[in-house]
Amino acid sequence: MNQVNLVGRFVRNPETKVTDSGKQRATFTLAVPKAFKTTSGPEADFIYCVAWGRQAEVVTTYCEQGQLVAIVGRIQTRSYEQEDGTRRYVTEVVIERIHFLAKKSTSTQAEQYEELNTSPQYVEPNTQLLF
Repeated sequence: MNQVNLVGRFVRNPETKVTDSGKQRATFTLAVPKAFKTTSGPEADFIYCVAWGRQAEVVTTYCEQGQLVAIVGRIQTRSYEQEDGTRRYVTEVVIERIHFLAKKSTSTQAEQYEELNTSPQYVEPNTQLLF
């Protein structure tokens, strides 16, 4: 079984390319927090991810730097030859599903609290009985 489950934030906006055969590909790096902290603070692993086809469209359209997501995918290894003739090896996560958990917050907690308390919340009572 080859299945990966990750929760993390986009390090930067995804990059999109279209292959010669017309298939869309989106690549991005996910910062996944480690379960421990060091004396210098929290640490993260930076996981290279790739999405193809419809998943690539979704990632490109709805994801941005700082967004918290949960992904399900599989590990893939591949290699390619660079222009100077050296062989490079890549390990990446191929995205099969993505779940949007939260966007990067742009407002402070005080602004959010004020926003919640300024909207009127009157609910008209339901006087009809349903039996």
